[in-house]
Amino acid sequence: MERILILLCVVLYSFALVGQSIEIKRENGKIGFISSEGKSLSERQVLEMVDIPETKYVLRTVRTAKTTAMIFSGIGGGIMGYHGLGPILSGRKINYTGVVAGAGLVVLGLITNSSGNRSVIKAINIYNSKQKEASSQNIHNQRLDLNLSIDRFSLSLRF
Repeated sequence: MERILILLCVVLYSFALVGQSIEIKRENGKIGFISSEGKSLSERQVLEMVDIPETKYVLRTVRTAKTTAMIFSGIGGGIMGYHGLGPILSGRKINYTGVVAGAGLVVLGLITNSSGNRSVIKAINIYNSKQKEASSQNIHNQRLDLNLSIDRFSLSLRF
């Protein structure tokens, strides 16, 4: 009797299985990834885990956009420091066109980064919805057969 109950619990648990999903955690303008098991994931691990081509393409594109945003922001900050902070510390006249140009590059970097974050959120949502669809189709394709006779009892689950 215990074996039947254990088998029934295993069968019911297999119906409730859902594919690996990814949750998004936002902190201080950065996006972090958490697996359904609660483990923190890096961007590289998410790229390896994702098997949907359109989601993988978006994640690779966003990675490139974030690198470009970091370059723009770094160069803009350097220009602002050279033309704004440097003259203030040395007592020279501030070059306002350089400060504005640097600020423009920093703003461009911020816009590119926030656009990339929105694309990542959309891509992860697409991945999670496709995983749920696939797992629900898998559940609907499962068949549970129960065969009873006087001398034996069999229970089979077909995928």
